[in-house]
Amino acid sequence: LARAWSDDLAAAQTHYEALLHDAPNNPYLHAQLGYVYLWRGWPRRAQDEFRISRAIEPEVLSNHIGEIAAERARNDFAAAAPKIADLISRYPDDNEVDKLQRSWLVHNMRELWVQASIGRSTGTQFGSRDLDLETYLYSRPLRLHYRVYGHGYLGQSTFPEGKATYRRLGAGLEYRARDLELSGELSDGPGRDHGLGLALHGTWMVDDHWRLSGAYDGYSNDVPLRGRFNEDVHGWSVGGDAEYRVNEARSFAAGLQQLHFSDGNRRTQAIASAYQRLI
Repeated sequence: LARAWSDDLAAAQTHYEALLHDAPNNPYLHAQLGYVYLWRGWPRRAQDEFRISRAIEPEVLSNHIGEIAAERARNDFAAAAPKIADLISRYPDDNEVDKLQRSWLVHNMRELWVQASIGRSTGTQFGSRDLDLETYLYSRPLRLHYRVYGHGYLGQSTFPEGKATYRRLGAGLEYRARDLELSGELSDGPGRDHGLGLALHGTWMVDDHWRLSGAYDGYSNDVPLRGRFNEDVHGWSVGGDAEYRVNEARSFAAGLQQLHFSDGNRRTQAIASAYQRLI
């Protein structure tokens, strides 16, 4: 367990699996191996270990808490919520249950997500001074699975012919269920950015390794600002991507997007990436 807490998850997994080979009916070993699987990004494998632990010894508290954590990792809130309420009523003074309760209270709060970036360049093609600001404000979860949200986007660049500013405001609905995330949004903008847009996005967590996503945006924010500024160009986009997550230290991803411009042009973008933690 000390290896796992020090983030050496591969070594912890090897040792726990060896211990379980010698003591396959030890419920505590199954529960702790379940936590290691969960921390490695494998909630389904973790659930199997927690269920085995519960079958051997139903009163081991750590397997109940771990199973709830695995269900939450899969967005299975319908399964997790009644179990959380049950543990809070049965173990009101337990420290781990108190942590679980506080974590669930945070989950049921509103959420604010902000991303901002600035850039400077000596060229004139993309703008010498750039600003991108995107914000999402989510409501509390409704009926476990739903959240309504507001979405704001601001893009700004300075060109030799002047400063371009693009604004977009939207409102949408998000749905999260077991292994699934879906969202739909309607957006519009002021002045020359006016135009009703529909955006759809979906993600399917196929298993402990594969994640597939697809998106459609009827008024895409990816249209270059210079085209918007000089020619009032707008466009719509469609795309998809796939990610294979080996474990917490390694993953691979690839995606494809097509952006169709109102002036008849079309841009196809392909991207591939790999992540490897070295130390």
